[in-house]
Amino acid sequence: LLEDHVVVLGYGDVTESFLDRFGDETDLVVVTPDSGAASRLTDRGTEVLTADPTDESALSDARVGDASAVAVAGDDDAENVLAVLAARNVNPDVRIVALANEETHVAKLRAVGADEIVDLRAIGGQLLGASVFDRDPDLSATTSTDGESEGEAEDGAGDGPDGPAE
Repeated sequence: LLEDHVVVLGYGDVTESFLDRFGDETDLVVVTPDSGAASRLTDRGTEVLTADPTDESALSDARVGDASAVAVAGDDDAENVLAVLAARNVNPDVRIVALANEETHVAKLRAVGADEIVDLRAIGGQLLGASVFDRDPDLSATTSTDGESEGEAEDGAGDGPDGPAE
């Protein structure tokens, strides 16, 4: 019986590398309608539910109600928005981190209840720019929480109503 596990909703370009970040100490369940991906994941020992990640009954079967976190990781942002809504309906208190494939969808994912949004294109751009100049990337502006990127929250510290503090 799963408790305090991570549920991954959707399967996309970054899902494999995301799953590689977890060791055996973290219980995972991937919910995807892609039977080919489900077969590959099952072969590598990952628990998979071959179902629609936007279907609340499938999320209940994946025990989102008992999960410690939900990662929404599909390639289609519209489906990711629906998956966030479904997960929030099943468990209003679970931490939800969602992938935004397009920057224009970050606000939508936030509006439907994602606690944190990872902007995939911003990460790619930061890594590319850092690699050109052989520097460590500043990825603080590639995630969004509570309505602003982490970089904006930090950069705006000390600003008053009339602009930056002097």
